[in-house]
Amino acid sequence: MQIPPIDFTAVYPEVIVALVGLLVLAVDIFIKPQRKTSLSAIALVGLVLAFLTTMLIWDRNETAFSGMVAVDSYAQFFKLIFIFSAALTVLISPRYLSLNNISVGEYLELVLFCTVGMMVMASANDLVTIYIGLELMAISIYLMAGFQRDNPRSCEASMKYFLLGSFASALLLYGMSFFYGITGTTSLQGFTLSPNSNIIDSEVMTRLPLVLMTVGFAFKIAAVPFHMWTPDVYEGAPTPLTAFMSVGPKVAAFAVIMRVYMKTFGALVPDWVQMFTLLSILTMIYGNVVAVAQKSMKRMLAYSSIAHAGYLLIGIVSAGTATEMTGGKAMSATFASESMMSVMVYLFAYMFMNLGTFAVVISLGRADNPRDSLADYAGLAKRRPLTALLMTILLLSLMGFPGTFGFIGKFYIFKAAIVTGNLTLAVVGVLMSVVAAFYYVRVVLYMYMREPEGEVLAEGDAISSTMYAIVVTTMFTLLFGVAPGFIIDMARYTIERMLA
Repeated sequence: MQIPPIDFTAVYPEVIVALVGLLVLAVDIFIKPQRKTSLSAIALVGLVLAFLTTMLIWDRNETAFSGMVAVDSYAQFFKLIFIFSAALTVLISPRYLSLNNISVGEYLELVLFCTVGMMVMASANDLVTIYIGLELMAISIYLMAGFQRDNPRSCEASMKYFLLGSFASALLLYGMSFFYGITGTTSLQGFTLSPNSNIIDSEVMTRLPLVLMTVGFAFKIAAVPFHMWTPDVYEGAPTPLTAFMSVGPKVAAFAVIMRVYMKTFGALVPDWVQMFTLLSILTMIYGNVVAVAQKSMKRMLAYSSIAHAGYLLIGIVSAGTATEMTGGKAMSATFASESMMSVMVYLFAYMFMNLGTFAVVISLGRADNPRDSLADYAGLAKRRPLTALLMTILLLSLMGFPGTFGFIGKFYIFKAAIVTGNLTLAVVGVLMSVVAAFYYVRVVLYMYMREPEGEVLAEGDAISSTMYAIVVTTMFTLLFGVAPGFIIDMARYTIERMLA
């Protein structure tokens, strides 16, 4: 049997990030403790190289590794988000790692390998590839969540995420095994799951894997009622990891959902549209309403992250509705591609504004006091006016205020819902955005209209790579808020090529 040729150029970005992860781990053994910060520079250089190679293969539209990996601009778009997320995480981590005596080398290595897992998921053209990428990502996060072994909350977060994540992965794998049993293949291109399959009880058998896989993915995006792990894990995990975890896995799961459900589950659109509609409504309402009652910034942002998953599901439902309107055949229909484009733009915006917000939380913390309470932000504008201003912009973007990238994301999401006739989702989304404005603006009021409580780090003492990350994320949030054309055109181009 002849082994088919292997085109490693198709996975150059993944290979580079993986090799840099190994390099960081190897250098960490020999480097002196006082020079550990240079490991972050190595990681950033590797991520820059991965970014450049991703752009080099941007226009390719083919498969590799016997059809198991898709090499297309759709995958490259999401790889850019993962690379940016990892780079920003590397920037916001050094101060926190130093204050909490966390091993830099092992931490960075896990961040990089987690990034590889997410990149594999975005490129996956086979159920086996999806699962390999998913587990590589998940195992890395399980380990990072419990990195502070002397912190009971960190250990609790790791255990909860491991147990619930393993259960969700088992359901997902169970659905995939049913999938293989029905169709005889694991390739996303080799079959279309159809309710008219010529097998016993096809009505049930074709929907069972759909339900099981939907539950597995709903856990990864923290959709209600599969969100139970999110607040405790976000609060207990190291804050830089919480920032990374709030973006990377969620984006990776949506990348897989759009590729699998739109191209493979096209014949079952009515079924998964109903499921995602219910999930979207529950997630938006629960996430926003419970966030109002939170006094911890990390828990508030955790519930906010749940709510944003609900908004993103509106775009998925709209894309499915548009496909159903065209009989499940015209997969490149304008409405479907525009709906999916809105999800991609929203995910890009969410990456910047959420990572930036968590970076502010990190910049205020101490080793003995994480300063996570809402009261810790009282009077921040008097002692750290620049930080307060940047935080205000990021929070307004999360709220969807005009002139910010968050507004652009929500505008296209709600537009897609209205155009495709999902008015209920649009109305619920707008109303919940009003509720969200309460707890986002509340933080701003604390910063500008309350007197400081306790010691606050002065602005001049806060200059670090974390501060640079805050500035960068805020800059992109404003830039793409007033000039989003480049990102919109790039997302639309990649979706149209993927659906063609």
